[in-house]
Amino acid sequence: MQQLVTPLLYKNMEIFEEHLNSGLLKTIEAGHPGLPQVRNLYIKSFQPWNFGEPHHGASLQSRVLDCLVHAIPRDSLTRFEYDTIYDRGRKRLPNLRVRVPHDTRDYASLYFALRHRQAKVCNYQHLGGAEKCLSRSTIAFSGDKLAHVTSVQVFVHAYYYDDIDLVSSIFACTPALRSLDLELGMPDLFDDGECCDSAIDVAQRMFHHESKMVQPIRLKSLRMTSMCFRLVSRMLTTNLDLKDLKHLQLISCTEIDPFLHEIQPLGLHLSSLCIAFPEQEDMDYRALPNFIRSLKPLKRLTLDYSGIDLYEDCETLRPHYSSLESLRVDDDPRQGPMMSIFEPAPNLDQLALSGFNLEDDWLPAGSAPFYDVHDLLVRAGYVRASCSSY
Repeated sequence: MQQLVTPLLYKNMEIFEEHLNSGLLKTIEAGHPGLPQVRNLYIKSFQPWNFGEPHHGASLQSRVLDCLVHAIPRDSLTRFEYDTIYDRGRKRLPNLRVRVPHDTRDYASLYFALRHRQAKVCNYQHLGGAEKCLSRSTIAFSGDKLAHVTSVQVFVHAYYYDDIDLVSSIFACTPALRSLDLELGMPDLFDDGECCDSAIDVAQRMFHHESKMVQPIRLKSLRMTSMCFRLVSRMLTTNLDLKDLKHLQLISCTEIDPFLHEIQPLGLHLSSLCIAFPEQEDMDYRALPNFIRSLKPLKRLTLDYSGIDLYEDCETLRPHYSSLESLRVDDDPRQGPMMSIFEPAPNLDQLALSGFNLEDDWLPAGSAPFYDVHDLLVRAGYVRASCSSY
């Protein structure tokens, strides 16, 4: 039983930062039989910027993590992620998984351990500014060392051009790239158009590597955070091949309407769509409904987008009800519901609604003041009868 189960239990290892302690160090030094079976390693932290600071006890954490990476057999990891665990209240900080969260000597040790001992890791994480503890020549990419990488996750400040150029060199060395998670530290919104100009600078430098232009990147997954699309949408669609896109997330982005207009003619066959916290100055109220209607049936849809009225056009989401497995809609109740949900959704497993008023006859008959969520959803025809818990 141990021989059969151990590879399954340790294939995906998740460790919170506070558990990188002396107890785990003893386990590693004792040669735990599960470590050779680890293929995906995820380190989770609520305070990534504190990692590596002695007064936070991170010196021990760094040593434990370094020992863990060295205890896992060479070239057996396929994924390593330092997950910063996104929080809505801190949405201006990186919400993606960054390779190392602080520019200390501990970073250099972990960087080399991952790069030289685990060459088969298929994702690459880059935190702009953190690599200043290493010289540019030390981290230069050469040959086909990143040719197998399929996922790149990047956080850069829009005005740190050296970091943006480095990201461009990463793109030039990752021909197999299919998943891009890009977060920008942008200037303040609507500050004399500075965010628009910064976005143009980022796109021009990021997708043109020194003497040659990087070939269009064919993506299946795209997540962009804090990008201003007002003037850069055409440039992005020229450098990103999105016709095979399956997953699209736009988080805390500015002026997304031009980008939606650019990709709408593609008739994308997305599996999931997430649009959250957009910041609009000149809003086209038809851009998002028209884009959703242009899509093939979705499986997962998340909208956190107050101020747009999908309620007036019932046809916007009608084509997707039969295919939806997960639906989340957050709205501002002061502006009225932004959509009308009235069609059966037989494949729906997850439903989260905020800011909606339920009609009286929508509730089950009876005098009970509270109702079981499952009873409500079955009454509305949204949930398969086999589903029993939410």
